[in-house]
Amino acid sequence: MLMALVALAFVAASCGKYEDGPGFSLTSKKARVVNVWSFDKNFVDDLGSFVITGDTVQEIQFMKDGKAVLTYSGLSGTKDYDATWEFSDDKEKLNCYVAHVAICGSTSIDTIEYTILRLTSNEMWLTEYKFNDTYEYHYVTKK
Repeated sequence: MLMALVALAFVAASCGKYEDGPGFSLTSKKARVVNVWSFDKNFVDDLGSFVITGDTVQEIQFMKDGKAVLTYSGLSGTKDYDATWEFSDDKEKLNCYVAHVAICGSTSIDTIEYTILRLTSNEMWLTEYKFNDTYEYHYVTKK
């Protein structure tokens, strides 16, 4: 009996997929992502400092059907962008495809590839590599 408990504890401890946890969850990754997430803070290149640069995604709403809405806020005001999302095959990355409509009416799709560091029911930490820097974003569920 003791050996079975030790084995179960070992398996549960090794179930974590993301660098910052959780180590184990009974809720599926998709069920944890589907939520409305509010921006909490961000870091650039592990400096540990709070940084706001340009437009920031202040809110992300991930829906079960693969659709999303990203709300950017910055010097130019606040704007919502329609998007779609999906996990990478190994579920370590979250890919967002954001539609931008130009003044002339043409649409372009930007791909944002986030690496998931932490994914719980109330916290999501993502990293993105852009402009030769690594950006880390912390989101919490909208209250």
